[in-house]
Amino acid sequence: MLEINALNVAYGRVQVLFDVSISVPEGELVTVIGANGAGKTTLLLTVSGVLRPQSGEISFEGERIDSLRPHEIVGMGLGHVPQGKELFPAMTVLENLEMGAHMVREEDEYRRRLERAFEFFPRLSERARQRAGTLSGGEQQMLAIARALMAEPRLLLLDEPSAGLAPIIVDHLAEIILDLNRHGLTVLLVEQNAFLALEIARRAYVMESGLVVESGDTEDVLESDLVRRAYLGI
Repeated sequence: MLEINALNVAYGRVQVLFDVSISVPEGELVTVIGANGAGKTTLLLTVSGVLRPQSGEISFEGERIDSLRPHEIVGMGLGHVPQGKELFPAMTVLENLEMGAHMVREEDEYRRRLERAFEFFPRLSERARQRAGTLSGGEQQMLAIARALMAEPRLLLLDEPSAGLAPIIVDHLAEIILDLNRHGLTVLLVEQNAFLALEIARRAYVMESGLVVESGDTEDVLESDLVRRAYLGI
């Protein structure tokens, strides 16, 4: 579904990604793990069109997207939940969800998508009139994911969804991500929490200093000396 081939990205004169190649098959849950500064967020920002690559190719369902603008990429069926959630804190839960469906013109279609979002996140239905800025950290992360789902993506990019959350909330969030994947949503999960990512994903890539240094099925990556030493503390 998503093919990233020999991607190079820079901020001004500082190169951040070096010949990064990643494949995300349709229907799978793929993760990219790595420490802060490894280039994970830059990778997702480039896929979603916020950043432009120096060179390389990004294809979504067989069509090049590396020269498209973000709203065009969203319209093709690729959603992005950014690091830090980036909600509208003064707006209600419902208003934030409406922003995710801003391209939907039919009221019946909007209602259908809203009901689906509330099926995955019933807690948001209970807090529909509450301001997003007053939600707990876990609820805000749920809202960020639900807002992306309002555009009905076929591929969802998740950037550090567990950051700053209590362990019990992280476990609940992992179940939600797995449930979305079971319902047919393809997921590319970027995570610093290697335990979480390798537990739920089928395939993994490890990034260090802008390079992919390890990749394979999660079982194989878990056995890697590099991953066991640097990310799992084994």
